[in-house]
Amino acid sequence: MDDFVPDDDEQPDDESTEEARQAAEVTLQRLMTYLHAFDSKLPPQTNLADVGDPNLVPGALYSVRGSSPGTYQVVKVLALDAVGLHVCLYGSAFAHRPANIAPELLDTAPFLSLAPEDAGQEWPLSVGHLPLLIPTFLGMQPVFIMHAEVTPDELESYQEWQQTGGGYI
Repeated sequence: MDDFVPDDDEQPDDESTEEARQAAEVTLQRLMTYLHAFDSKLPPQTNLADVGDPNLVPGALYSVRGSSPGTYQVVKVLALDAVGLHVCLYGSAFAHRPANIAPELLDTAPFLSLAPEDAGQEWPLSVGHLPLLIPTFLGMQPVFIMHAEVTPDELESYQEWQQTGGGYI
């Protein structure tokens, strides 16, 4: 059987690969800056037993301080373990803490506008799997909204993280 060889227009050129790498670096830097902002607010709790939140289970949706100033975003708890928790950070941003939410409307697809008037605008971060230490999560000032089902698709990145022995933020 012949090996599949993509058309020339399907192969990324070096320039687009470099642009993608640079965009990923900028996004990672924004994510680290966003999470670093919670350092001064880290509570003393270091494990789940200290938290005492009966809602903190897989599928729990919480509002947290957003990645853009003055906004709130939603995280969904995907899994918990002895060291931390694994969340999905949705890219939807709200001017006020949402008291309720339609989970099916939340999305992790990064939003990017190519409109000239939006040049330089930083959009809310979204991450499908974010491994957080308990103090980092609590520093985000989470407020419980509701429970929703965790789907197998949502757990794919978490399972990849487990296989590679990833760390926590």
